[in-house]
Amino acid sequence: MTEELYKTGDYVELKLLSGRKGIPAGENSALFESIITKTGTDNEIWIAMPKQHGQSSPIEEGETYEVRFIASSGSFACRAQAVDDMESDPGKGFELKLISEITKDCKRMFYRLDKVIPIMYSIDDEEDGQMHTGTCFNLSAGGIRFSSEADIERGKTILINLLLGGEDDEIVARGRVIYTENVDLQDAVFEHRVEFTDIDSDTREKIVRYCFDEACK
Repeated sequence: MTEELYKTGDYVELKLLSGRKGIPAGENSALFESIITKTGTDNEIWIAMPKQHGQSSPIEEGETYEVRFIASSGSFACRAQAVDDMESDPGKGFELKLISEITKDCKRMFYRLDKVIPIMYSIDDEEDGQMHTGTCFNLSAGGIRFSSEADIERGKTILINLLLGGEDDEIVARGRVIYTENVDLQDAVFEHRVEFTDIDSDTREKIVRYCFDEACK
């Protein structure tokens, strides 16, 4: 395995594969979110208290999980077993032993967050550089879905500005419109799906962290 694919501070999703009373296991198992607090030299990681819908959900020694690492470079997955549940002191975190090869996770490149966020955008080839308003309702480090009153031709490149929190958390990214649909003929509301094509690693990392922080609230 290669530890270059994950690091302290990266977010992880956990899907329970072994049985536990009151919690289904397997493909339909609930997802839990956490963050890596420490890494080891022998394929070990330590994670903070996992959460589901904002509620703490401690893991138990011996349980097997599918672990998805959500990093700025994408999503990677493997299997892991809980080695120590830190029952005596959960504040120290929970130790997991990675027990399978880490592979690129093609099912989900980045964690997606459903949240309403006002945005501003401009269309690259418009001579006046006019800024338009829109409303984001789905965000990930790979792209954005938003609605606006303007119809944007598929394939157009747009520059997007949005605030994830305060004034210091402004995100600027350029992306390509891959889908547009008029979802409300009467009010002329259009839904757009945009794939980020020009975004630096720091901005991508900021979006990843924001999406997970919001999901864990």
